[in-house]
Amino acid sequence: MFDFSEDAKDALMREWADWRRRAVQVGPSGYKPSSLNILMAGGTPGGGGFHSVVLSYGADVDSVFVQIDRAVNQLPMIPKSVVRRYYQQPGTVDQMAADLGVSRRTMYKLRDSAVNSVFDDARLKKMLKAA
Repeated sequence: MFDFSEDAKDALMREWADWRRRAVQVGPSGYKPSSLNILMAGGTPGGGGFHSVVLSYGADVDSVFVQIDRAVNQLPMIPKSVVRRYYQQPGTVDQMAADLGVSRRTMYKLRDSAVNSVFDDARLKKMLKAA
């Protein structure tokens, strides 16, 4: 069962952001290039899919992250922008706040409110209770 503490929520949001970055790296077709193609292009082929350290073993990680993605996309524009800037883009907190045009304190308030809204989603809550 998922621990709904602020630290666990933050860790899961960070994993979601990493999962999103990996999904973007897959390519426009939605499929990962073959290991042979990656090797021939000079890369290092990875092994398997995404594994979560926050969710329990055997949890359907992709389904949970798809639900988080859906919940984030349903947020109003400003909270969605804060979540995406905070979790998906590198930089210091001061840079993030400056990019968003708010103070650090306001950014943290907006982020906390948005993350709580994401985790209030009924489908996600049901999935996480089972995970």
